[in-house]
Amino acid sequence: FEREQTGDRIRGIKRELGKQGRPMGGAPVLGYTSQARRRRELIHAGVDEDQATAQAQTEFPRPKCLYVDEQEAQIVRMIFDLYVRKRMGSRHIAKELNRRGFRRRSGKQWVATQVGKRINDPVVAGFIPFDEENYKRGRKPTTPKHKQTLYTALHQPIVNDKTWRRAQEIKRANTSDTFKVGN
Repeated sequence: FEREQTGDRIRGIKRELGKQGRPMGGAPVLGYTSQARRRRELIHAGVDEDQATAQAQTEFPRPKCLYVDEQEAQIVRMIFDLYVRKRMGSRHIAKELNRRGFRRRSGKQWVATQVGKRINDPVVAGFIPFDEENYKRGRKPTTPKHKQTLYTALHQPIVNDKTWRRAQEIKRANTSDTFKVGN
C-alpha cells in the first residue's frame, strides 16, 4: 500500500513539474546542459568539488533547469535540417554526422536509432512531455514522448515548434501502420 501511495505521489509531482514546464529529472537531452552536469564535468576534469560547485552555480545560476549547450545544439539543428529540408533518413543522417566528425556524448559514432530519438524528442522544440493517459489510469508512462501531452517548457528551444512538428508529419507519412509478415 505504501509503495503504491509513494508511486502515486511521485507521478503527481512529475505531472506538476511538466505542467510548470520544468524538466522531471535525469540527464539533459542532447543540446542542453544543466548545473549538475557542468559540476560533474568540472570534477571529472580535476577541479575540487567545492570549486566545481561554485563555478557551476556561477555559469548556470538556476539548478534543475536546462540551458542550451551550443556545441550540441549545432548537431541537433543539423539533424533537423537534414531531416526536414533535405529529406534525408535517419541512417543517412547518422552517416553524414559521422563523416563530418561529430560524435555522441558517449564518444560513440551516430547510429540511426539515436538520430530517430533526437527527431522524436519534443524537449528540443521547447516542450515538456507527460503521459496524461497512463497517469489517469495510475500506470507508469509507456506512450512515446512525441505522442504524449506537451506542455510549454521554461527552457529555450533549439528547434522551432514549426520545424519539430513538420518532422513529426514527415515521420508519420513515412511510417506504415500495417505489420509486415516475415519469413
